[in-house]
Amino acid sequence: MRADPAVAAAEAGQARRAFAGAAMPAPRRRTPSPGNERGPWAPRPECSDTADAIGGLAERAVRTLAALRRGEADAAATVPLPSEVQWLCNRLVRGDAEGAADLMRAHGRRGENYSHLSDGLLADAARRLGAGWDTDSLSVVDVSVAVATLMRAHAILRSEATEPDLRHRPRVLFVGLCEQAHTLGILLAAEAFRRDGWDVSLRLDAAEDAAVDEAAETGVALVGLSAGRAEGLDRVCGLTERLRRLPDPPGIIVGGPACSQGETGKRGLAADCVAARIEDALCYAREVERRLC
Repeated sequence: MRADPAVAAAEAGQARRAFAGAAMPAPRRRTPSPGNERGPWAPRPECSDTADAIGGLAERAVRTLAALRRGEADAAATVPLPSEVQWLCNRLVRGDAEGAADLMRAHGRRGENYSHLSDGLLADAARRLGAGWDTDSLSVVDVSVAVATLMRAHAILRSEATEPDLRHRPRVLFVGLCEQAHTLGILLAAEAFRRDGWDVSLRLDAAEDAAVDEAAETGVALVGLSAGRAEGLDRVCGLTERLRRLPDPPGIIVGGPACSQGETGKRGLAADCVAARIEDALCYAREVERRLC
């Protein structure tokens, strides 16, 4: 699928504005622990990357051999290593889109599809970036660069793939509400749906009114929302209720960490699918597509 530079640039701009406008925790003064003055995010000499890569390969080989003895080789092949997750985070924070794309290509060569990659390696990287932000190990600039770099890596890979025929595929609208602190998950979900051949629109830093209007005017089959924090779940619940009242309501998918914390039932979330993984969202979307055919 050919990458559209205008779309990639627009989505990168949306991501930067969303992160820049999000409420940030007050900075805290930290005292480095002995022997860890640099911290996990400090730049390291490039030669150490080779050592990390060799160490990661060796660790994966040992794990795979152990899994073979248990008959779990397929599962072991898709489990990201902690060192691999940190390596990817370092590449994203440094702005190395080609390096990030190379790692995703390597997972593809091992037979891992994009939704599994998103639910595994990329989700772990997103959590690590979010934790770095929450603990002030990463600044808003670091996280914005990381998100933009991941989107550039996706654009690189998209340009290498065969462009799907979208003429008969339903449309899906992904919405990140304004002032939502974490939007990386919804970016990954939008990319996974693109890879699956869906006609995807992505809106970050969006107001509820604008989201409802676009869903009504364009007649999308699905709307995807994310609730990263429990305090933002009420807004997502309110938006799902408004979408449900449309004359031709779309199917509603909601994901994010807040949805897996037992809060959705108590707050009246009007969603058709509460997805713990991107693959769960895709499975529901394919059911909707079959009903529409």
